[in-house]
Amino acid sequence: MEKTGSRSTLRLFRSRLKEIANDDHLPDYSFNVDSSDKVTFFSRKPVEALPLFDELPRLRHDTINRAKGIVEGAGTGWDFHALHEQFTESLISGKFMPDNANGAFIAFVKKKVLEAP
Repeated sequence: MEKTGSRSTLRLFRSRLKEIANDDHLPDYSFNVDSSDKVTFFSRKPVEALPLFDELPRLRHDTINRAKGIVEGAGTGWDFHALHEQFTESLISGKFMPDNANGAFIAFVKKKVLEAP
């Protein structure tokens, strides 16, 4: 109860939580509360099959460090981790599969820092 910030009694908290679960009005999730008070959430969105991460190209550490330096040096406000995530998502989605992932990532980062967010 402390982690939720609720000031209700444990009994009332359980009751309200079960009521929310039974009403089933959360837009993206449903959830249930079992007899031991374990809460389990379920996504309403269909699970998409993702490629195995072992099949994705890996970036070298020097590439990561070089890209971080480019982002920091540009001073555009881009977050390196956000750019890395965008690049990874484009690989996962199959939008492209470069022959040289390291070179493609550096080119991607350079292009992004030219376009301030």
